[in-house]
Amino acid sequence: MSEQSLLSIVPPTRVEALCGEETHHLQWEAGELTLLDHDDAEGERTLAALGGMKNGCVEVLDAWTRRRHELRALVLTSRGPADAVTWTQPAYGGVSILTAPAQPGLAPPAGRTRIRLGSSMRRGWSAFGATAVVRGRGSFIGAPPEVEPDDDYPLLFGLGSGLGDRLAATVAAHWAERIERGDVTRGDQPALHAALTGRVWVAARAWLGDAGADVDVRMIEPSEPPSVSRDGDRWTLALPFRWLSRVWALSLAMTAGRLVIDAERQGDVLTLTTLQPGSERPTKLTLEI
Repeated sequence: MSEQSLLSIVPPTRVEALCGEETHHLQWEAGELTLLDHDDAEGERTLAALGGMKNGCVEVLDAWTRRRHELRALVLTSRGPADAVTWTQPAYGGVSILTAPAQPGLAPPAGRTRIRLGSSMRRGWSAFGATAVVRGRGSFIGAPPEVEPDDDYPLLFGLGSGLGDRLAATVAAHWAERIERGDVTRGDQPALHAALTGRVWVAARAWLGDAGADVDVRMIEPSEPPSVSRDGDRWTLALPFRWLSRVWALSLAMTAGRLVIDAERQGDVLTLTTLQPGSERPTKLTLEI
């Protein structure tokens, strides 16, 4: 099963871009962003380079092309429904990054937030310290993610319509396939660990219904089966990176009150490996798509 093929399950979205004095549209579908109101993007790039009017649609498309495989996109985007991120003007390189209130019952009480960081997670947070953010009472504790004044993320995320989440899904699918091929370096590992562990932790917190739950997340090799174990109040979730492309990117982390730890697609059927609330025993759940 191709990780890229799963992107076709993610609903398409259209975004608006100011193009000269007109408002034009671009569409994301199955991992690709396309122009809807232009036939010759390359020709318009040439005109802009020769001193003509800049084409807003082509600028968005070029920004997407530069970032569609960049791991940093997974650092800057939301980790799940209880970790909503909005982008507004004007701070941190033209945008400010704000969290929305957590889901009812999941906001950690002041002074009680506990996250167990496994060794892999510590490496991930250490290398991407800006993502080591625990949200208490709807605000960041620690530094917000860095956004350079001249980078593409304020432009892409500012378009709304869920484009930021779809960029994250596209990046996750790309890197899941690279991991399967063994095409990663030691330098990639911290960002890969951080991207996975942060999102699994948010999902596990929602599944357990306890913001103070003691959860350890480990990233395992693609050949290893996902597993969940419990030792007293401590939960350990061992999942491969592809959990992001197969589960999280499809908004399936919590399905029918269950925690989903893996998914397989055969034609129009998704078979989910799930856990009932508080249970370590996997059960299967099938969905027609």
